Amino acid sequence: AGFVHSDTSDFTTPFNVSLDIEGAGRGVTEESQAVVAIMQGELVKYLPGIFSYEDSEDKDKEARKNSYYFYKPFTFETRYTINPPVGFSLRELPDPETVNLGVVTVTKNYTKKNNTVYANLTLVSGVGTISPEEFERTKEAVIKFAKSKPILLVFDHIGEKLLAEGDYRGSIDYMKAISNQEPEKEIHQIRLADALLKAGLGLDARLAAEKAVEINGKSAKAYSKLAWVLQHDELGRRLFPGFDRVGAIAAYKKAIELDPDEWSNFANMAILMEYDENGIRYASDDLGEAVETYKKIGDKLSDNGMDLNLITDFLYLQDWKELGIALKKIDNQKIDNQKTVTLYKVVVYAAESDFSSAFSEASKTGNALDKRNILTAAGELLIHIRHYQAAAKLLEEASKGSSSAMSLESRANTLKGAKQFEDINFDMQNPEDLVKSFYKALYLSGGSDISELKGVLSQNLFKRFIDKEYNNNFYDEWAAVRARSISSGLSCNVILDLMLSDVKLQTKEDADGGYHLKLIQTGLGSNLDSNFYIQKINNKLVITGMDSFRASIGEAVMSYLDSGKLKTAGEWLDWFLKDYGAFTRNGDEPLYGHPVHGFWKKRANNVSDLDKMKLAAASILVTDKMTAKEAVSILERGLKNPGNNLLISEIYYSLLFAYQTDDNFEGQYKASTWLYNKYPESTFAWSSLLSSLLNLEKYDELKKLAEARLLEDDEDSVAIDMLINMYFTKMDFNSVNKIFQNLKDKNRLTARLYNAVAWMDLFNPNIDKTALEYSRQAVTLSNNNNGAMLHTLAAMYAEFGRCEEARNTLDRVIALSGSTEPDSDDWYVLGRIAEEYGMTATAIIYYNKVKKPLSKAGKYDSSYTLAERRLKALRKL
Repeated sequence: AGFVHSDTSDFTTPFNVSLDIEGAGRGVTEESQAVVAIMQGELVKYLPGIFSYEDSEDKDKEARKNSYYFYKPFTFETRYTINPPVGFSLRELPDPETVNLGVVTVTKNYTKKNNTVYANLTLVSGVGTISPEEFERTKEAVIKFAKSKPILLVFDHIGEKLLAEGDYRGSIDYMKAISNQEPEKEIHQIRLADALLKAGLGLDARLAAEKAVEINGKSAKAYSKLAWVLQHDELGRRLFPGFDRVGAIAAYKKAIELDPDEWSNFANMAILMEYDENGIRYASDDLGEAVETYKKIGDKLSDNGMDLNLITDFLYLQDWKELGIALKKIDNQKIDNQKTVTLYKVVVYAAESDFSSAFSEASKTGNALDKRNILTAAGELLIHIRHYQAAAKLLEEASKGSSSAMSLESRANTLKGAKQFEDINFDMQNPEDLVKSFYKALYLSGGSDISELKGVLSQNLFKRFIDKEYNNNFYDEWAAVRARSISSGLSCNVILDLMLSDVKLQTKEDADGGYHLKLIQTGLGSNLDSNFYIQKINNKLVITGMDSFRASIGEAVMSYLDSGKLKTAGEWLDWFLKDYGAFTRNGDEPLYGHPVHGFWKKRANNVSDLDKMKLAAASILVTDKMTAKEAVSILERGLKNPGNNLLISEIYYSLLFAYQTDDNFEGQYKASTWLYNKYPESTFAWSSLLSSLLNLEKYDELKKLAEARLLEDDEDSVAIDMLINMYFTKMDFNSVNKIFQNLKDKNRLTARLYNAVAWMDLFNPNIDKTALEYSRQAVTLSNNNNGAMLHTLAAMYAEFGRCEEARNTLDRVIALSGSTEPDSDDWYVLGRIAEEYGMTATAIIYYNKVKKPLSKAGKYDSSYTLAERRLKALRKL
């Protein structure tokens, strides 16, 4: 605060006083708006006091009889000069107004110059002598005016206003500009961090929040904002993998140290402490500290409706004494808390095995339906805290007379057999326990600890399982576990307990101590069909293969063959055929199904035919990058073996898969040519042949074959697709559009074609908005449920600067993938969004996350190519 006045000895100029007051209630500045209050009622205090004194309610009081004389008529003027903080602009300038208070006049005038607002309020006392009637009328009006509401001048923060209107780019640019204008003020970085976070730019939001703390290390608001930002991942998603839990808690503690009177920091830190590092609530080891933090809030906890937070923590801590005290407290506070109190009392009684008291307490709700609902809800809470037998008792009681009796009884029966996994002993030489141990290791890994998995998987399977290039790898599987936990509200420990509670497996043993297990039911569901292949290696059982990793099964078969264990190899091939042999023939297509069918038939195999069994094993290896070359070597040797003359088609069919996996385009051309000549009616062979010509850039031959086929059948989709792809590869967009328009005129366009042409248009330097319409049409025709087509639409939105729609669409793509993390291709869209928001450095980081396609076939039309093009353009800036 400051106090400045003019020279009191100088009578040549008017005397003036200047007060600089921090925290004055007349002006308040928040993050999004500032308000100045002009207390207009105070003007009349300069009138003689008789005009402000309210008369008593004495009914016998006589009316004034004499005139009133102003000893000194006057004019009083109050001038306000309002300079809002940088970044704020007046929402609306009030209209000028004249108010007559009997003989007294008040005028209000407002002007604005640049961003400064001037308000002049003038009071004129009027004539010197007024009649008794004028006096009474004036007095009544003055008293009423003195009580009038203040004039509020509202100033909006321009950046915040743009943000609220959805103009993220405008908001971010504006906030960056005023940050540069006043680099010494942390508030601008605080607001910028918030805008960046709302735009989904979590990485940049962190930088802004850290900058705010750097500018003013004594700002509690800066640390509070940093704590909030750190709770988000780099895409601005709260409590998703990648959020900095430890850093956020540390920032809250610093904010509390700097401003111990701000209760919200205590509350927000306590809430965060309830989550573990994977964003799963009530799974944290810090619940006790969360409780102590809530307690520091005191009465404000109840005032802000947060009693249940503390109660829930007591529940998960199973601190029944403190829970009882808290329940009694809220029971005394509000009558509408009765059902909540009853629910938690039922939980406490049941957890302590006092079921008669639990049922009696539930009955206090009044009617049978309410009782059943309370018991069901209490049962669910008991599941959350791993009291499964108690939960079963309550659900059984709730089932009586319920329309959902069968469901409740079934759930209760499952819970009766549930145990906490810590109480289960696993025999690692028992194949069923080995499979259970696999799930235990996965669920308890937290998405990072792979040490336990290493002990249950073979080396070949382990290296695939932790490789992010493989589908359904460790990270994908963990993401699914985490998603299930968050959606159900159950911790991973609870989900694991329930899963292991009712496991049913079909087990078969081979001649060498290996096993095949089919998981058909767990405590989480039935009608499952998950297959596990187990080997005994160095007297230790390990999982060698599973549904998502079949090549390692082929490797195991090959190892048995190499060691002369043909009987066991045959058993494994039988298992593989049964597990993955179901297929549907498409029309009269002669080439279909898994390649293993060509060498290994159901109940028609000779386990002494080593060469044929090796071909069968090789056919399992053909679709895996790690084993494709080995498969090619075995299969090509098989071609040269005269004894395999009857298997030539089968060998070429298998080779074609291996060549495609290994990016061997010459081999692909050779195999597909042979198969096409043998089976000219095969769509598979035809498509593979044209694809190989495209990859080998034999455009003339491709065009000749495709156009010849179209003369015979102008609806041949393979020929049309390959011609479109060929012209696109040559960047001949006119020819692509010519084919597309021809199909459109004939009403023969599909979602796939709309999407293909829309994606190609992203590579067109002269792209226009018709491409966006094509992409929308593809998504509509695919029922808004195709990840690839939605990805194209997200990229298209980003291309046209519609970033919010791009991000929303991309979030849908990520959700459909079953993962929580962006795929390699998704980073291109995120980079494009960042670039549109002017965050070039972040865009470069994201573009560099787009991986080069594993297959050379994707060198023309991949997200990687688009990302490289943007990187090249940005390097020129």
